Amino acid sequence: MIILMVILITLLILLLLIEYGIYMMAFCNSDAAKNARYKLPAGTQYDVIRDQMTALVEAAVRVPCRDVTTESFDGLKLFARWYDIRPGAPVILMFHGWKGGSLRDMAGAHKIARENGCNILLVDERAHGLSGGHQITFGVKERYDVLTWCDWILDHCGRDTEIILSGVSMGGAVVLMASDLKLPEQVKGIIADSAFASPRSIICKVAEDKGVSGKIAWPFVYMAARLFAHFDPNASSSLEAVKHTDIPVLLIHGTEDRFVPCEMSREICSCCRSECRLEIFEGAMHGVSYCIDTERYTKAVLDFVQHVTES
Repeated sequence: MIILMVILITLLILLLLIEYGIYMMAFCNSDAAKNARYKLPAGTQYDVIRDQMTALVEAAVRVPCRDVTTESFDGLKLFARWYDIRPGAPVILMFHGWKGGSLRDMAGAHKIARENGCNILLVDERAHGLSGGHQITFGVKERYDVLTWCDWILDHCGRDTEIILSGVSMGGAVVLMASDLKLPEQVKGIIADSAFASPRSIICKVAEDKGVSGKIAWPFVYMAARLFAHFDPNASSSLEAVKHTDIPVLLIHGTEDRFVPCEMSREICSCCRSECRLEIFEGAMHGVSYCIDTERYTKAVLDFVQHVTES
């Protein structure tokens, strides 16, 4: 009996260690990682556009801005950069990707907005950059931060300010997952670039990439989220949210995206209740469709912004 108890306790400890390791890899962002905001993606796939990406980031960093903060629904300090480009213009509220950085991930969108007279609120998501916390929740809690920042914009810019939500990768999923919340009527549209369909779908896909069955990996990842990150990864998804939204949506995705499959945006588009446009960029890798075809990307974004702010 004692031997059996020792075995069971040992197995339990081993399981907890595995769960903690999963939590650290998927859901925790250390202070060192939070501050590595300008590191560009590794891999030969990005070499052809590395210089272009570097120039975009460096240009965004040089633009004058005002640092602003607010508090999340659960007491975290949230940080963002405010760019007052043209008084009274629509505000593009921008969200970056998983363990990414706002100035890097949104550099293309930032250039489009500032060169075309839109104001910008560039967010460091919770557990990233200069915002508080270390737990990433794949959009489940971040979607409520969208509401918080919308309120900040309306309080500081006036109640007649039009807002466009914009995000890339996990940031794209965040703004889509916020679409079925009680967003203010001033939110006129959502732009989601390379968004995943749900936390489960992207986690299982990444597990498969690492040679582990998604069906086997998911229960362990789910438990790590519940035990250590304190959230339910099934609580929301892009797919479910867009089934209940009336906000127009622009989806953007590259066919060579090896991280978030292009098929996820097609699936989101097919489920969307509101007006939904899908722009597919042939040959574009994850989150860099802007670099592959800058002219077409810019036109798609500007046409969408004009359409939703004039309707």
